[in-house]
Amino acid sequence: MPDFLLKPIFWNTAGYKHPSGARATSGFPKLNGFGHEEWNNSDRAAFSQDGVRYRAFHTERIGNAEPEEGASFVFMFASHDGVQDLVGIAGNATCLMNDDMRRKELADRLGLDDLWREAWDVGAVRANFNNDQDAFKASWQPDVKWIPNWICPAGMYLWLEKPVALNARAITGKERLIGMYSSYSQIGVEQALTILSHVPVQDRSPTWHRLVASVRLADSAGVAVDTKKLTKRKDISETTRKALMQARIGQGRFRAELDRRWGKRCAVTGCGQREVLRASHIKSWRSSSDEERLDSRNGLLLAAHIDALFDGGLISFGKGGEMLISDLVAESERSLLGLPAPLRGELQRSEQEFLAFHRRTYGFEA
Repeated sequence: MPDFLLKPIFWNTAGYKHPSGARATSGFPKLNGFGHEEWNNSDRAAFSQDGVRYRAFHTERIGNAEPEEGASFVFMFASHDGVQDLVGIAGNATCLMNDDMRRKELADRLGLDDLWREAWDVGAVRANFNNDQDAFKASWQPDVKWIPNWICPAGMYLWLEKPVALNARAITGKERLIGMYSSYSQIGVEQALTILSHVPVQDRSPTWHRLVASVRLADSAGVAVDTKKLTKRKDISETTRKALMQARIGQGRFRAELDRRWGKRCAVTGCGQREVLRASHIKSWRSSSDEERLDSRNGLLLAAHIDALFDGGLISFGKGGEMLISDLVAESERSLLGLPAPLRGELQRSEQEFLAFHRRTYGFEA
């Protein structure tokens, strides 16, 4: 199970491209006039490794625990002017806080040492160091490797062009979220999805959809959340509720029709081992109407590993059934996963329409 972390960071008015001189009231930013997270949206924090693009970013500490590598979702927000804004989200992130060597190697690789000039341009920094540049550089030098204390795949890193005000009561039931930079909250799947739902519809990029899919996969494909909502609905009959519940868990008529469509075998691999086959929606459950949720033409019968890749937006299929692969899947992993491999049968028109939606959602086409 991934860690879902709600983490306060220092406010920035320059899009987190460089320090902006925002007023700090506590912690490292107050003492120094800037925060290490103020480069979280800088092009300087991008790098490639094994054919996969990554982002480095910063938060203050999250305690002594070391999360599992590549298994954290970090929801970063900033408090300012009486509001608390969501500014960025990192998925499948790896914490480097307890790995001094990896942080130093990464800081050297990214050439972060000369970022001191951008910090020195800030009036609050010069004031805090009495305009003594040498004193500031002496303080900066041993600390620069602390800037990249997280990394995540670039395709799982969403930095919002326009920050989004958070409703603390909807997320935690409290009036405000915690605000100290050294603190954090561990949240659950439903809270993580609630935070993601704050992002306006017009700003929901392929990265946003990928993050939603990944969070849902962490909770048995989001079944627990979605079935709970179905039990509370008053606008549907009991017959429809039962059919939707079965479709959500990949059973009932939805599954039976997909079994017939694909001969009880994976639409990609041809595997017929029922225990590993999943009745997967093409257009995601949350994006679909009730009618679409029950429509088997909005489905594919997929082996579990293909289903996970498809649901997470890591693969899609073209008009002719050819497999499209995200650059988040490293070249070295593709052959191990049996990629690429096309769909085994000719697509029906309605299936093509649902797949076109999937491609648009996850950025496989404009």
